[in-house]
Amino acid sequence: MNIHELYAAKVEAKDRQFEVLRSDGTPSGHHIVLKPVDSEDVEIAVVKYRRLLAQFDESFKAANAELLAESEAAGDFGEYNIRHGRELVKLQNAVAAELVEGWDFDTEFSQHELSSALAAFKGLGDQIWAAYITQLANYQKK
Repeated sequence: MNIHELYAAKVEAKDRQFEVLRSDGTPSGHHIVLKPVDSEDVEIAVVKYRRLLAQFDESFKAANAELLAESEAAGDFGEYNIRHGRELVKLQNAVAAELVEGWDFDTEFSQHELSSALAAFKGLGDQIWAAYITQLANYQKK
């Protein structure tokens, strides 16, 4: 085996795909293919996510200062936490979309379709992140 074969074996699409689970946890029979973890755009997306995540709480607090003050006065952070969680999911999904290369669904893959699927199906972004973390761990073992 030469070095090119070793690299090619490491990044085959079948090693980068995962089966999407339905909302009830059962396998869907369809797969999403992630970009290679060592590709430049994935590395940049993950660094960008870390940077945005570090800034997220402060910028959210600033943008929602009035709601935060009302929540503190009432001793009830329910609404604040719901809004915070939804905005965080939007951020996570936006970056998760940058990790995906394709899929085998009936609808042709595009970033627009992926963004729509991420918005419509809760947990899909979590599945993408979990698959990325697994792929990264497998890559680091090689």
